[in-house]
Amino acid sequence: MSRILDKNGRPTRASDIRVPKNRREMLRSKWREFFLMAEMEEMAALKAKGVIVEIPGEEMPEEALLVNTMWVYALKSDHQGYVIRFKARIVALGNYQRPGIDFKETFAPVARMSSFRLLLAIAAELG
Repeated sequence: MSRILDKNGRPTRASDIRVPKNRREMLRSKWREFFLMAEMEEMAALKAKGVIVEIPGEEMPEEALLVNTMWVYALKSDHQGYVIRFKARIVALGNYQRPGIDFKETFAPVARMSSFRLLLAIAAELG
């Protein structure tokens, strides 16, 4: 991958860029154009995979509960520490949801320890 160049045409080190903590900081950053492009790439990828679908406001059900979101920014660097990519991802702020009001149940698919031991025993038996 090619390195990101600064305004003087020199490769930029990741350590020289302060990664913004929120969108307001990003918009004030001199690297905002790169982060905005990363946001557009993220949204395009999510739409292409069917993860996000735009719904016009008038089609939104009255009882729909919207979850707030925020952008998280990062840099990808090569083995020498030079920036090769600006990254942005959108995350849902589920910590603001209220149990019993915004959601009724939670589920995390976790295997029991006995199931894990059984799989290890079978794997050891089969070699």
